[in-house]
Amino acid sequence: HAWNPLAGLAAVIAGKIIRRPVFVDFTDFYSDIARTDMPLFRKPLIWLENYVLRNSAKIFVVSEEMREHLIVIKGVLKEKIYIVPDGTDAATFKPNLKTEGIRENLGIDKNVPLLVFHGDIKNDDGVDILCRAFSKVLQKRPDARLLILGGGQYFEIKIRPLINELGIEGNVITPGWVPHKEVPNYLNACNIGAMTMRATLNHDNYLSFKLFEYWGCGKPVVVTKLKAIGRIVRHGVNGLIVNSEDVEGFAKAFLELIENPQLAQRLGADGRRLVESEYDWLQIMKKEVNCYPNF
Repeated sequence: HAWNPLAGLAAVIAGKIIRRPVFVDFTDFYSDIARTDMPLFRKPLIWLENYVLRNSAKIFVVSEEMREHLIVIKGVLKEKIYIVPDGTDAATFKPNLKTEGIRENLGIDKNVPLLVFHGDIKNDDGVDILCRAFSKVLQKRPDARLLILGGGQYFEIKIRPLINELGIEGNVITPGWVPHKEVPNYLNACNIGAMTMRATLNHDNYLSFKLFEYWGCGKPVVVTKLKAIGRIVRHGVNGLIVNSEDVEGFAKAFLELIENPQLAQRLGADGRRLVESEYDWLQIMKKEVNCYPNF
């Protein structure tokens, strides 16, 4: 049982050697991610994805959209594909965790509106869109802050210079990577979860850990209009949805949540309830484990 194309290739080879069926978690189109981040590897990754899919006994995908794409575009037999969504650990990512010292250490007053993005940053994550939108938020709320947890080479090459170019470096906090066990506490210290991804093949088909981690901590989310995520995030019910790359739209959504804390609280609470009922790993993994008895 493997996750990602390279591990999938190793699993396929091992499976042939020891004559065992291979299961693969196909959660992302890495060939599509490579389109902007590693263009020279895109065609090899397409071949690799197709090879692993052909030689897997069972394929676990995270959405109905991804299942349909594999059937229609990749020609995978529908009997091989099972939908097991992403999620989070609701007992780890939860509201009301202790946040003493976090804002103080970051130099942020407790009453300041704080947006957050966390994770490895690539072009398609749209952090440049987030920064441009945030610069417009500051025109009406100069006290607001944006916390970017994580980073990566793309962040240092593209995003940090953009932050300086926009003149918002005093309002953007970039502590870099923090230990994963501390992430829930950081999220609890924030007010709004930002997901300004570009609408791509991969993003239209996948689910994001960030969504469920923000929700798990009871935070409202502002998210790009995407196909698979759009089945889960309902505008005005458990989040706010904005068209891809709509800088003005994202700024307006962030400001709406900043100016209406009751709405923000309601959206975050509804997201938390959804995590507890449908997107907790303890529930999700039961679906995957149930696929094994026949082998």
